Amino acid sequence: MARTPHRVTRETRREPRTPDPRRDPDELTLPHLAKGTRDGLRAPITRAIDDDIAAVAHDVKTPLSIIMLETNVIEQKLGRALTPAVRHGLERIMLNAAYIDRLVSDLLDVGCHDAGRLEVRRELVELDVLLDRALERAVPTVERARVVLEVKHGASTHCDPMRIERVVSNLVANALKHSGAAAQVTVRLEVVRRFARISVIDQGEGMTPEDARAMFTRYRHGPLSTGHGLGLYISRHIVEAHGGRIGVASAPGKGSRFYFDLPIAD
Repeated sequence: MARTPHRVTRETRREPRTPDPRRDPDELTLPHLAKGTRDGLRAPITRAIDDDIAAVAHDVKTPLSIIMLETNVIEQKLGRALTPAVRHGLERIMLNAAYIDRLVSDLLDVGCHDAGRLEVRRELVELDVLLDRALERAVPTVERARVVLEVKHGASTHCDPMRIERVVSNLVANALKHSGAAAQVTVRLEVVRRFARISVIDQGEGMTPEDARAMFTRYRHGPLSTGHGLGLYISRHIVEAHGGRIGVASAPGKGSRFYFDLPIAD
């Protein structure tokens, strides 16, 4: 689909100073880190993803890819004859197809995690480039003006780029969903004590400490729980598989800042 560039603010790439740990906002607000959090008891029927379900989820990816490809082809063929109504319809097709693709990927990764087979394929990645690409793919055109990318410090890491991009997509989708129609969402990249930190900051309703602690558990239930409840759960395990951690700082009526840290490449 044709993309309208989102706003990007960048600071000069330089060696970042080590932040004063006394001023770490995560230590002064609500540092509900997900690492080590228990998933809680689950009914036997939900303890593992059945192999047949995983196989079906895998098979769904092929026709889904065709739908997305053909949608792009239609847009290119219509060219200038593309009316606003048709363009909006194609955008909705792509947006929903991307959501289904992310849902299927989460389901497959949950199955791999439950079976002890969640593997990551690492490569050296420039995180500012990854974030720019992730937002191009994850943010619909109608929401593009609401999302601001702030690159405070450039950083590289060894990671599985597709999986880290999905973590970003999950966090941004949640932020857009729980913010007002005109509220800004900020995606920030910075360096904190030898870790690259990616934060997604919204201006939504915020949450209580109890809700925050449950955000990364499987099939969570609460006032901010919508959809299948697997996105943040599998995002937690993807980040931890990279040697990082994920968390949220929030307070009722003051919005939320979801963040995750990844080790910086030497």
